[in-house]
Amino acid sequence: RILHPYPPPEASTRIRTLHKITEDGGSVRFAASSMQGWRVEMEDAHVIKTNFDEDDLPGHHFVGVFDGHGGEYSSQWIAANLLDWIRVEKDFEEYKASVRSGSPNLEALKRALKGGFLKADEKLREAQNENRPGDQSGSTGVTCVITPTHIVCANAGDSRCVMGVNVSEDGSRDLSEDHKPDNAEEKERIERAGGNVSMRRVDGDLAVSRSFGDFKFKENFELPPEAQRVTADPDFIIQERNGASDDYLLLACDGIWDVMASPEGVAYVRKLVKELGETNLEVCCEELLDYCLEKGSQDNMTALIVQFPAHVQGEGSGVQALRDERDAKAAAEEARRQGSPPGGPRAVLTPADPAGPGDANGN
Repeated sequence: RILHPYPPPEASTRIRTLHKITEDGGSVRFAASSMQGWRVEMEDAHVIKTNFDEDDLPGHHFVGVFDGHGGEYSSQWIAANLLDWIRVEKDFEEYKASVRSGSPNLEALKRALKGGFLKADEKLREAQNENRPGDQSGSTGVTCVITPTHIVCANAGDSRCVMGVNVSEDGSRDLSEDHKPDNAEEKERIERAGGNVSMRRVDGDLAVSRSFGDFKFKENFELPPEAQRVTADPDFIIQERNGASDDYLLLACDGIWDVMASPEGVAYVRKLVKELGETNLEVCCEELLDYCLEKGSQDNMTALIVQFPAHVQGEGSGVQALRDERDAKAAAEEARRQGSPPGGPRAVLTPADPAGPGDANGN
């Protein structure tokens, strides 16, 4: 069989979802795909909730990507429960009232997101203690509330959200900033809480400075959650929507960003649709993961794409040509690795033929 230069299906389990809605007179589409890759376990999670409060908040959608570490419990629990804890915040009710009045209060929405992040982290601790005693897992979280007029991105960790704008082939804007322990603001908080930054890690251990879970870094109970060595307190970037230029929103974990810069990620999605004519957004997610795996990503990978009406749809056969090219390269590489000595292909040893033909040199 052909040995592709990326993991076979049993080592690269894909988990895919596809949602499609119509909003504001144009089609807004959502898709996500996850790949286990070379890792022993799959620790990523994601969420897509379209029209999550259709009665009071028409045209509002919630998406998120969660990159787990130390196990899958934190990422899976947060993906399943975070939105619920945001929605019960008092500030969320204030936001809904402001939408009904015709003057959306985005500051109230930010406060609801912040409160929901911190409350969900508190409830995650309780769930771990009850259901997974001794669990040491944690998870980043990058989320967006997409309203009819704005995108509100809340982020804790180093997963990332990028907005594509079709003013150029690589037009993009980062809607989140990675939280790394050696960032000046993060390092100051870590040290105030009694920790240190060593080898660019919190206490020489954790590679992100904000996350859900990771409760061994949140044990100074004299400090509020925002002031712990590691906190789930999110940062925010609010982007006003532009119907003429916004084409994509790409949320992804660091398995993507380890091998690809933000503009490259959006440009690659744009290429698949505009140049190759791919119409299946789910396939675009899969192809992005395959491309990053080919580029050397060693981590779990999750990509979530939101496609806005301003995207340019090209004509063509889609990504199949890319896949055929990759298969041909893989076959050639496998043939080169195996080699073919004079007289025919090299024999393959089997348990029934332990010595194999010829001498020890395979001649």
